[in-house]
Amino acid sequence: MTQPPRRTIAKWAATAICCIGVAYPLSYAPIVRWESERQSSEAARNGEFYWITVDGTDLPAYKPIDWLIDNTPLDKPLFVWAQLWGVAFEFEAASQTRQSGFVPILSIDPPPITKQPSTKPKSAAAYKLPPGD
Repeated sequence: MTQPPRRTIAKWAATAICCIGVAYPLSYAPIVRWESERQSSEAARNGEFYWITVDGTDLPAYKPIDWLIDNTPLDKPLFVWAQLWGVAFEFEAASQTRQSGFVPILSIDPPPITKQPSTKPKSAAAYKLPPGD
């Protein structure tokens, strides 16, 4: 069995690196959309509100892409890609949050619902109707 020449291995390696280099950043917006829909539907079932932050706390595997958005000219094409996926607002808000260092409270749990003391219904005698003609 003959081994493939080094050129063939180098071409395949270069192709794999380029594909990963393109697919990884482009997968950020679809993942954010999927994750936000999944989390919000799960939270809705529990009667809560959930907002995905996209600042590295929810999706730590994408911190390098956050850095690209904040520190390189690739922010414009990534924002356009996010807009196509319907998550441009999340990207913009997370970028502003990371740059300002301010972490807003996006979700406030409602106060717990307390049971009101039950009142006994009034008896029929309490509802007196005026005499009819």
